Amino acid sequence: LKMKDLITKPQNNVNQNSKELIYAVVLHIAMAFLGFIASRGVILDTLMPFGIVMLGGCTAVFLPSIATGAFVGYFIPAVSGGGFRYIAALFAILAIRLLLSGYKKTAENPFFLSTVTALANAFTGVVTYSGSAIDALKLAAECLIIFGAVFLNHRTFTALDKNLIGLSTDELGCLLVTVSMILIGLNDFSVFGISVGRTVGVFLILAVSKYGGTSAGAICGISVSFASALTGSFDGGVIYALAGLAVGVFAPLGKYAQAAAMTASGVISLSFTDYGEQAMPFMAELITGSVIFILLPRRSGI
Repeated sequence: LKMKDLITKPQNNVNQNSKELIYAVVLHIAMAFLGFIASRGVILDTLMPFGIVMLGGCTAVFLPSIATGAFVGYFIPAVSGGGFRYIAALFAILAIRLLLSGYKKTAENPFFLSTVTALANAFTGVVTYSGSAIDALKLAAECLIIFGAVFLNHRTFTALDKNLIGLSTDELGCLLVTVSMILIGLNDFSVFGISVGRTVGVFLILAVSKYGGTSAGAICGISVSFASALTGSFDGGVIYALAGLAVGVFAPLGKYAQAAAMTASGVISLSFTDYGEQAMPFMAELITGSVIFILLPRRSGI
C-alpha cells in the first residue's frame, strides 16, 4: 500500500460521506414539503385526509420529516376549523407507529397501516361529528379513501429505490395515486389564474406517456382526472383521461406530437363541455404544461 493511498483514501471517504449526508438532508426536506402539500389538499369541500395518508403510508425512515410537514400544513389549514382534528389523528398514528417500530413485520404491514390510519381518522371525526346524515356519509367515504390510499401509498414508498423505468404497471399505478394526492394539494396554488396542480398534472401525463406509452398515459390521465374530480373545483377533469390515452398513442412520434395531442384533446373538450370562465385558464394550463415538457433538455431524463 502506497503512502499516497493512505493520505487520499480517508479524504475520499469523507467526501463520499458528505455527499450522502447532503442527499439525505435534501431528501428529508423534500418529504417534509410533500407532507405539507398533501395536508393542504381539500376534497368534498372540507375534508383534508392526505397529510395523514402520507404519514400512514410512508416507510419508517421518513416518519419524522413527513410528520413535521403535515403538522405545519394542518396547523395552517386550507379550510377554516378543519385542521386540528387531523393533528390529533396525526399524533395518534405517529405514536402507534413509533411504539410498534420494534415489530417491523407488523409496523410495515400495509393492511395494518391502512387500518390504523382509517381508525384514527374515524375516532377524531366522531368527536367533531355534527349529527347530520351528510356528514356521517362524508366521514365514511373519507375513511374508505384513506384506507385504500394508505395501502397504495405504502407500496409507492417501498418502490422508491427502483428506477422509474423499472417499475411494474401496478407500482406505477400506486406511484400515480401518490402523485395525485400531491396534485390535489397543489390545486389551490395558482399563478395569474393558472392552477399549479393542474399544470403539473398535464406535464406528468406527457412525461409518463413518453416512457410508458399508451397504458402508462391512460393510467396517469385517469389518476389526474380523479384527483381533479375530488377537489370539485373544476368541471372538466374527465378530459385528462382522454388526454392521457391520446398522448400515449402519439408518444412514439416524439415530444411535439405528444404536445399536439394534449392541446387537441383540450380543444375537443371545449366543443362539448361548458367551461364558462374556466375555458381560457384550462387551455393555458394545457399549453403551459406542454411547453415545459418540450423545453426540458434531454439530459434532464425527459
